[in-house]
Amino acid sequence: MKNPIAHSLSLTWLAGLITLGSFGLLMLFLAGYRAPVYLPNLQAFTEAAFYLGTFFLVRQLLAGLGSFHAAEHLLRLSVLGLITLALLLLPAVLMPREAATAAPSRWLLIMKGLQSAFLVFYFTAGAVAGYQIIGRQGSARSRKALLLLYTCLAALPILQAWGLDIPLLNYALFATAGAAGLSLLFRVDWLVSLDSKLRKSTLFYLLALSFLSGILLLKTFFPELHYELPIHTAESHYVVLTGFLTLGFSLISALFLLFHLPVAAILDIREAEKKHLIEVGLEAEKTHDLHTLLATLARQTRSSSSASAAWVTRVNNESPENGYPIVEGISLNDIKRIDYSLHAHPGHFQLDRAKDFLFVRDLEKDPVLGNHVLSIRSLAIYPFSLQDGSEWRLCLGFEVPNGLNEHLAREVSHFVGHTRLSASHVCTLQEVAAKARLEKDISIGREMQKRLLPKAFPLSKKADIAADGISAEEIGGDYYDCHVMKDQSIAVLMADVSGKGTPAALHVAEMKGIFQSLMLSDPEPEEFLSLANRAVNRCFDKGMFITVLYAVIDLDKQELRYVRGGHCPLIHYNAKEHKIHTLQDDGLGLGIINGESFDKTLMSRKVKLHAGDIIVLYTDGIVESRTPDAFEEFGYERLRDCIYLNMELDSKSLNKKILREVQSFSGSSIRDDMSLMTIKIKANGQNKNHN
Repeated sequence: MKNPIAHSLSLTWLAGLITLGSFGLLMLFLAGYRAPVYLPNLQAFTEAAFYLGTFFLVRQLLAGLGSFHAAEHLLRLSVLGLITLALLLLPAVLMPREAATAAPSRWLLIMKGLQSAFLVFYFTAGAVAGYQIIGRQGSARSRKALLLLYTCLAALPILQAWGLDIPLLNYALFATAGAAGLSLLFRVDWLVSLDSKLRKSTLFYLLALSFLSGILLLKTFFPELHYELPIHTAESHYVVLTGFLTLGFSLISALFLLFHLPVAAILDIREAEKKHLIEVGLEAEKTHDLHTLLATLARQTRSSSSASAAWVTRVNNESPENGYPIVEGISLNDIKRIDYSLHAHPGHFQLDRAKDFLFVRDLEKDPVLGNHVLSIRSLAIYPFSLQDGSEWRLCLGFEVPNGLNEHLAREVSHFVGHTRLSASHVCTLQEVAAKARLEKDISIGREMQKRLLPKAFPLSKKADIAADGISAEEIGGDYYDCHVMKDQSIAVLMADVSGKGTPAALHVAEMKGIFQSLMLSDPEPEEFLSLANRAVNRCFDKGMFITVLYAVIDLDKQELRYVRGGHCPLIHYNAKEHKIHTLQDDGLGLGIINGESFDKTLMSRKVKLHAGDIIVLYTDGIVESRTPDAFEEFGYERLRDCIYLNMELDSKSLNKKILREVQSFSGSSIRDDMSLMTIKIKANGQNKNHN
């Protein structure tokens, strides 16, 4: 980046140089017409300094000028040409021929100086503008060579004043500079990059410059003035070359732009389509928001097709009331009238049969839409669907009949196709994000579930207690607990909350508080379930229920008392009889009925225990686990066989063996949580710690 201080100093130096040259030239005019023989060298030096100062000042001022700012500069150049032409014509209008041919007055000499200065400045600005706009496409070496040629042409008056005027060298230098300058005139790529707004204004300014440059060149070679200018413009190689380059640049550019206009609209649409594709892609990556993409679609298609209105609606086939994510240039009342007509007369419009779009050429002549007073005269409808199955419409409204031609209609279809692809990508990303959020919720729920379950069980010389489980892909509602009562009996609980997911885990958390508060009062099994049922009916919503099996193991009396509230049957291995029993008793889950009706369904049972007996509590995820083809359940018989065949294992090892057997049976698919608790009655003196 250039140093701003140095840049300002260079501009000041150049401005001072041109001011000094102009002032010296004017002084030369004032004195030279009285005694021209005394100052020929000074006049040549002043003229060369004026050329050089003007050239480098204009070049510095136009540094970095490109096609984007070309129209603005061409406007200034046209104004400068008008001023120059006015100055050349002013003396002829204000002064009679006799006054002009007489001894020139001081006022006339100053006018001559201004005319010369403006003429040289105008031609220099035109030539340098062309060089700056289109000359940058060449190599750096060719640009430097062209600058050197211009500098040499500007310095020719000095060589002539020193007596080094070599006609052959002059013409060779002039021809070389002219050829180099003419090679730039046919580089018109910068005109293609202009947008529709700049294209028209640039064409007007180029035509104006062509006219002004032609008139000024005619005045240069065929002066019809009452006097000659101090600078002999027709004999100056610098003036002639810059003048013709200005005319050539403006005329050739204007002709190309004029012939380019018929295809310019197509190029504009192509460029808009490219910008739309890029913008939609960026919006999709940046926001992942469908509404923003559809807003971009409406805005871009409205601009590219010159529509007066654009809107996007999500189609509701059951009702004419559609959603309006984006609306531009039309009232909601007009949109509702159109949507009601499309919904009420599907056979007339036949949108389902439209290949790409439907175009109503004149709304006033349409037998359905003509009944409404609308702000538009023609309507284009583009139906499209997204990956999630939703149906949408892009609608474009025009203030005139037949507002959309065939080419624009196809291009808008491309816009819709691009947006549809990006929108499908956004839908996919949203699905991935939703899945990630769900997995995170499941992970949180599983962690909650783990924290709700006991991490250790009470140590006892008479019983070995352990529990284990496997979580399914969805969060379940399994819960188990253990409590040592005041008389050293052990209360165990196995429960399963209906439902899946985070709500089930939250209900388990709620039930844990209820169960633990009830267990602290050491109730009998019937009383425990009765109180728990009242709490469930009071705290839970209707339709939510819990299956429970609550048991109290009196190790001193070697006795088991339990009540089943709609839960899986308790399994008891009787070591004395070497038999395994499924203790299936009546009972309803908590929360199904309330009060005494529930209490009447409770059935308490006592079982005599012996050393080596095994008691297993479990949830339905074990017995209802299915094979991968879902044709066969694991069932109670397989569970009993697994317990019987592995009765010598301790409680913890037996739990793991059962879970491995279930997993091997069902494969990788675990549809429900699997939990089980095993209590093994030990002979006196045995003590094993299972945490």
